[in-house]
Amino acid sequence: MNNPTNHKAYIALGITSFFWGSTWVVSKIGTQYISGLQIAYIRQFIAGIIFIIYFLMKGEKLPTLYQFKWITLLAIIMFLLANGLSTWGVKFVPSGLAALIGALYPLFAVTIEAAITRKALRPLTVTGLIAGILGIAVVFYENAFHAAPQVMCLVFYWALLQP
Repeated sequence: MNNPTNHKAYIALGITSFFWGSTWVVSKIGTQYISGLQIAYIRQFIAGIIFIIYFLMKGEKLPTLYQFKWITLLAIIMFLLANGLSTWGVKFVPSGLAALIGALYPLFAVTIEAAITRKALRPLTVTGLIAGILGIAVVFYENAFHAAPQVMCLVFYWALLQP
């Protein structure tokens, strides 16, 4: 426990949890004033600038033109399908519910990877996924479900339609 690497990992986890968790609340507030896609654009732009500055300060090279084409394609897909739609959607659902839905991403990513690679999920992975989702449900419970029972019906209907 006194390992400096462990301390760095806990600090990184705390910072990530704070910024990821606050994203939903800030997006909910922001969509009252500007569109969700604008909020997502501002967020992505600031994050991109921070990444570029960080990696240039560490002496990393910029991507090649070929790499940049793929990065651009993935950025557009990520912006439109992930961050853009989730930020736009938070205007219509409580931020806690949006956070719970967003928390399902790791579950789908791990499940899809396991299906593609045909590897069984390790018990520790399953435990971590369940603990993470339950933790978010506990933290956001008050805000997630109190205002939108009809939204929950839509979410469950949507989840049933997914392959």
